[in-house]
Amino acid sequence: AKVDFSAEKVLRKKKERNMVKLAKQLNIRTQSIEEKEQEIDQLLTTQASLEQRLAATRKELEELTTTQEKASRDHHAEWTEAQNKQREMTREFDEKLAAIQKDNAKQCQDLRRQILSTSLEADRLRMRLAKFEMAGNPNNMDQVVQRTLRASMKSLQVNKSRRFTFFVAVLLFPICLA
Repeated sequence: AKVDFSAEKVLRKKKERNMVKLAKQLNIRTQSIEEKEQEIDQLLTTQASLEQRLAATRKELEELTTTQEKASRDHHAEWTEAQNKQREMTREFDEKLAAIQKDNAKQCQDLRRQILSTSLEADRLRMRLAKFEMAGNPNNMDQVVQRTLRASMKSLQVNKSRRFTFFVAVLLFPICLA
């Protein structure tokens, strides 16, 4: 009894070849898995690095935003304070100007009254003088009237508001002589 081992041998060789083939495929897959794992590790490392950079960048952005907001608030506060100071100064200057204008108007009114009073007194004195001159020398009456009128006219050029006074005086002058 000879057993035919050749078929078993062929089958065994075929199995061995299949096993070698499977071993090679397993080896290739193992290498591929290792490469993929290395690539995953690299990607995880890169991801961690990028997340750290992102966190640092976010923190920096928040700090810059906070700094900018504070600077903006400070600038706004300074601007508001400057505007308030300017308004206060303007109000004070307006009040001072109003007081000065009021005092000036009062002084001008007082001066106008004094000028008018002085002008009236001067016209009255001119008329009294003319009256005495005419009473003392009735023949020179025309000359006295002319001279009095010229003096009053010169006075009118200085202060035109006295015209009314002069004309009233001229109208009343003949009455005073009577």
